[in-house]
Amino acid sequence: MTAHLHDVSEEKSVARLVKKVTKGHGTDAIHLLFNNAGVVGGGSFVVGPRDEWEQTFAVSWFGTFANYQPLSAKEAAEAILGAVSTGDWRGVIGQDAEAIDARGRPEPWSVYD
Repeated sequence: MTAHLHDVSEEKSVARLVKKVTKGHGTDAIHLLFNNAGVVGGGSFVVGPRDEWEQTFAVSWFGTFANYQPLSAKEAAEAILGAVSTGDWRGVIGQDAEAIDARGRPEPWSVYD
């Protein structure tokens, strides 16, 4: 088991990580992957700048789920655990991006196997 710190919002960073992990462990498969990322931001849909929204989506959606989609098929990950913000459950005043982002992804703390 190893832990790695990298930028989940960058697809190339994710690809480098997959190569590093599989090569470092001498395998072509990752048997358990625990994604944990989140970002505070996005602000109000009405007055918030677009770049804040894009960063929220890049980390919370693409970073924790979409970037690892090819991994689950190609490298045959047996289980993928994704943990992201819980802002959609309890609400975050003024953080519209949190609420909207949550509708486009599976429930936080989901296990895929």
